[in-house]
Amino acid sequence: MNKEELLKFVDCSFNEKKSIDIVSLANTLGIAVYSEIMDSDESAFIVKDGEQFKIIVNENQNKERQRFSIAHEIAHFVLHKSHISDGSKIGRESIDSLDNEKEIEADDLAANIIMPVKYVDEYLETLKIEKKTFIKDEKIIKKIASNFAVSKPAIILRLRNLGYNVAYI
Repeated sequence: MNKEELLKFVDCSFNEKKSIDIVSLANTLGIAVYSEIMDSDESAFIVKDGEQFKIIVNENQNKERQRFSIAHEIAHFVLHKSHISDGSKIGRESIDSLDNEKEIEADDLAANIIMPVKYVDEYLETLKIEKKTFIKDEKIIKKIASNFAVSKPAIILRLRNLGYNVAYI
């Protein structure tokens, strides 16, 4: 599945709450997802074991962070699968990490997976928030983040990248 096919699948898979079951998405792509308690600050990584791809996510991270991390690793699978060799571990802190450009690409696709433009715009429209509206109320940010089951920093960055005017909260 390429990036465009993935985003089309994601669009069809968003539920009535306008969020996606990220673990089910990984499983649909043939990726097993496991959580482990990690001693480090590492959020997640993807590994290839024979023909099986696995995402290991840090159980110590909050659920919102885990969702974004899983989406990020799915993005690596879709965008950079050829760079994931048998036995390698791809993660920001791992020795087999990809270059910064590929990490940025994965972050961008991860944001599109769990916070698609269409659904962000639709949700903000229900809240009567336009791009020119200055969003400075932390309660509103929390509400938007909660709707997409992401962290406040993730939704703030996403809103800014989509051209919304968000205060530094």
